[in-house]
Parts: sequence; structure tokens; C-alpha cells
Amino acid sequence: MRQISKSTAIKVGDWVRISPLWPGVWKVYRVLADFKEDEWSLDRSLHTSKRTIVFCHRLVNDAWKRSFAHNSCETSLVVPVDKKEMKRVRAFLSDTKFLKAFERYQAAHNSIDLVANIALGGLEDHMLADLPNLCNRMLHERISQGLTSEKSCS
Repeated sequence: MRQISKSTAIKVGDWVRISPLWPGVWKVYRVLADFKEDEWSLDRSLHTSKRTIVFCHRLVNDAWKRSFAHNSCETSLVVPVDKKEMKRVRAFLSDTKFLKAFERYQAAHNSIDLVANIALGGLEDHMLADLPNLCNRMLHERISQGLTSEKSCS
């Protein structure tokens, strides 16, 4: 089990905005720190990340319309909502039908399959179009056998 962050002001249950990436108001459901960074070479030893990842469910979009979604990002991109916005969030959640719909969404979408930031800039359109097929050809055998991390093996 990975350790939950102790070093960030953002915590589970906080309402936040992630404006640089996604519009709307989000509820934090997981804060992950002290995880091992991916290494692209087997010759390099794994090291503990200095980053903290925040996992969130979106309640509404920037137009304050219902817009459920879930995603994750680095904590430096997250900003707590202000008091005025928090008052609006509470007003939405006071609607029992709306609250129940959000709770059902959260229960059904409580994990993210993959968290990776990979720079693919500078690739031509035809290269990007073929990337899924290339990844499948190169990684299918390994993925079909299952993937593990050192943390999950200990």
C-alpha cells in the first residue's frame, strides 16, 4: 500500500479547481506521495518521487452545470475553491437527487487505470496516428502477462 501524503495542504475531501488542465470544481478522493518514479532504463535504480499526485471527481464544469468526471494531476496544479465557490458547491449538494447521482458516480469511478506524463511533442501526425498500434505490437505480450510494481510485490 502506498503512503498517503503528509506534506501537502490539499487533503482528501477538499474541493478544488484544476484550471491549467480541466475546467470545473473537483472533489479530492486520494492524495498519493512517496511513490516510486518510473525509470526508462533497467540499469537505473528506482527513486522516491518528490511529486504528489491528487485524484479527483468533478462535480460541475465552469458554467456550474453537472459534469461528472474523474482524473488526476500533480498537486502543484490544484487550487482550493474560495468561500464563494464553496457556498455554491454546498447548494448543489443540498439537492438530494443531485447528491445521490454524484455519490453513485464516485462509487463507480473510484480508480484511475494509469497515471503517466509522457512528452510526445514534435511527433508528426502520421506518427501519432500509428502510436497505439506500435505500443500494442511492442507491449502486448508483457501486458497480457500482467504488470506489477515493486511496491505491490512487497
